[in-house]
Amino acid sequence: MKYKKLKQRAYEILEKGEEDDSWSRRFDLFIISLIFLNIFAVIVESVDWIAIAYTREFYYLETFSIIVFTVEFVGRLWSITANKEHASPTLGRLKYLFSFYGIVDLVALLPAYIPLFFGADLRVVRGIRILRLFRILKLSRYNKAFMHIKRVVETTKEELLISLIAVLTLLVIASSLMYFTEHDVQPDIFPNIPATMWWGVATLTTVGYGDVYPITAAGKIMAGVMAILGIGIFALPAGILANGFNNTIEDSVEEKKREEEKENPAMRTLWKRSKNVKQENMGLFDFFKKDKKEEPKVDFTINEMKKGFIIDYSMKSWEVKKVSNYDWGNNYYSKEYLLDAGDEKMYLNVEDDDGFVCSIWSTIDLFDIDQNLAVEIRTNDEAPNKLLYANKTYVRKESSQAVCEEEGVEGESKLVNWTYQHPESKECISINRWGEEEFDASVGTYIKAREFSNILPR
Repeated sequence: MKYKKLKQRAYEILEKGEEDDSWSRRFDLFIISLIFLNIFAVIVESVDWIAIAYTREFYYLETFSIIVFTVEFVGRLWSITANKEHASPTLGRLKYLFSFYGIVDLVALLPAYIPLFFGADLRVVRGIRILRLFRILKLSRYNKAFMHIKRVVETTKEELLISLIAVLTLLVIASSLMYFTEHDVQPDIFPNIPATMWWGVATLTTVGYGDVYPITAAGKIMAGVMAILGIGIFALPAGILANGFNNTIEDSVEEKKREEEKENPAMRTLWKRSKNVKQENMGLFDFFKKDKKEEPKVDFTINEMKKGFIIDYSMKSWEVKKVSNYDWGNNYYSKEYLLDAGDEKMYLNVEDDDGFVCSIWSTIDLFDIDQNLAVEIRTNDEAPNKLLYANKTYVRKESSQAVCEEEGVEGESKLVNWTYQHPESKECISINRWGEEEFDASVGTYIKAREFSNILPR
C-alpha cells in the first residue's frame, strides 16, 4: 500500500503541478529554470572566448543537468503506471516512451549518452551537442503557449494537409514545366526536375535569391505566373493557422470566463440584471409610437427553438424532438435540445451567457468508462477527480445541482452533474445522477453558435 502511495505521489509531483500542490509547483519551477539555464548555456558557449574561459562551469552545468534529467526520466517511467491510461507495467511504459512528451524527455538525454556508444570523435560530439537545444521542448509540458500550438495543429491538421498537397502539386508542376522550357538553353542551371525544384521553391515563396532564373521569354512568363500563384498558395497555411489560433484563444477566454462565473455567481447575477435594464426602462416617447404590424418571424436564435423546429448543422438537417430547461441556481439557466437527423441523434446544450455557449453531446454507457463507477459514486456520494475513457484522461472541472423540466411535460426532476474535460482539447464528459440509482453519461465538445444555421419552425 505504501509503495502505491509513493508511486502516486511521485507521479503527482513529476506531472504539471496543481495550484494547491506546493511541492509539485516547486519541482515545475526548478525544471523550468534548469531548462532556460541550459538553453542560455548552449547559446553563449558558441562564443569561443566564453567557452574557453568557463569550460569547467559549462561542464559542471551539463553534468548536473544530465543527472537531474535522467532521474526525472526514470522517475516518470517508473511512476507513469499510476495513471490509469498507462496502468499496464509494460505497455503503459512503452506508450509513454513513444508519446510526444516521452520522446522529448528522451531527446533531452541523448547529447550525453550517444557519445558513450559511438565514440568520442570531436565532429560527432560537436554535432550531437546541438541536440541540447531540443530541451526547450520540455517546456511544452508547463507552458500554455505550447499547448495552444499543439491544439491549433490538431484542430487544423486536415486543412493544413490539404494546403500542403496544393503547394506540393503546384511545386511539381511548376518545376516540371520550367525544366522542359529552360533545360535546352541552360542545361547546367536546370539539369533535371529535382534540381529545378530549388527554383520552384524560391519562386513560389517569393524569396527569389537570383541564383537560378529563366532567360527565355516563355520561361519568364511562366516564372511570373508562378510567383503570383505562389503568393496565394503559400498564404493558405498562414490563414489557416491564424484562424486556428483565433478560435483557440477565444475558446480559452470563454472557458476561463465560465470558470470565474461558476466560482462567483454574483457576477452572473449582475450581468443578467444589467442585460434587462433596456427592456425595463422604456422611454416616454416609446409609449406613443404606433405598433407596427407583426410579420412572421424568420430570424430565430438558437435558444428560441421549440419542439418540432428544424436546424442545419454539419451538412445535415436536424429536428428538435425534445426541449429541456435546467435551473442551476444563482440565475444560471441552460437549455438542452434533443436533435434527430434520422440516422443520428445528439444533444445540444445552450447557455445564454453574454453570447451563446454551445456544446454537443452523444450518450455513452457508464460501464464503458468504468464498470464500478456507479458503485463508487453511491458509496462516496461523490464522483472521482479523474476519468479514463477511450484512452484519454479527463479531469473534473465542476460539480453542480440542477432542476430539470421538460417542455410540455408536467413535473420536474432533480439531478447532480459532474463535468470533466480533457486537458489538451475541448472534449468533455458529463455524468448525471438522477435520484439515488439512475445515472447517465455523455461525451461532447464545445462548438460555435455560428456553426448552426437555417433555424425554422416546421
